[in-house]
Amino acid sequence: MSKIKFLIFFATISIFFNSCISHRFVKQDYFVCSDRVYRAFDDTVQSNVYTTTIDLYKNHFSGISIIKYEGNETYRVVFLNEMGMKFFDFRIGRDTSEILQIFSALDKKALTNILISDFGTVLMNTHDLGETKLLWSKADKCHAIRPEDPQLYYILASDSTHVLRIDRFSKYRKLTEYNFSYDSIGQINKFNVHHRNIRFTMNFEKILKH
Repeated sequence: MSKIKFLIFFATISIFFNSCISHRFVKQDYFVCSDRVYRAFDDTVQSNVYTTTIDLYKNHFSGISIIKYEGNETYRVVFLNEMGMKFFDFRIGRDTSEILQIFSALDKKALTNILISDFGTVLMNTHDLGETKLLWSKADKCHAIRPEDPQLYYILASDSTHVLRIDRFSKYRKLTEYNFSYDSIGQINKFNVHHRNIRFTMNFEKILKH
């Protein structure tokens, strides 16, 4: 086998095995937890402010984000810079979303679709599970659930009351990670979104009210 053919063969095998091990949650059991609701964002908190950075390829944006619960499973998400100029202003609901305003440099349909999908995943992740699958990952030492969307895995804390991470997969590999950390009273104080197929990350850290 020539060197070039060997490299092509090795790359093909690597892609195949990486696609197989990307879904690391292997043990599947059914359990009933209809009295338990999993969520990352708490819709009882009306408004939170976050320092925010967004990196999209070579472009860097920084400022603050305001995430406000408007009722009826609807959130308002506003990202603006230190001078008060809006980068975007979205209304995110479970079934519909609306672009209220967006900075021209970000006004690309593919990008706005990704942003709305990301915020929808982060904000609309409350599930009364009923009967669902519990999956176990030895690598992550944690549980995961797949309530509705077969592309999404919800990785739970050891006490199974908080969502630590949401993984979005294509058929063969992980596309996006949504990571959450919580304060002492169980509210999100940091979260980030990391895309693996494009150079796109968003980081949010809560500004504490005094």
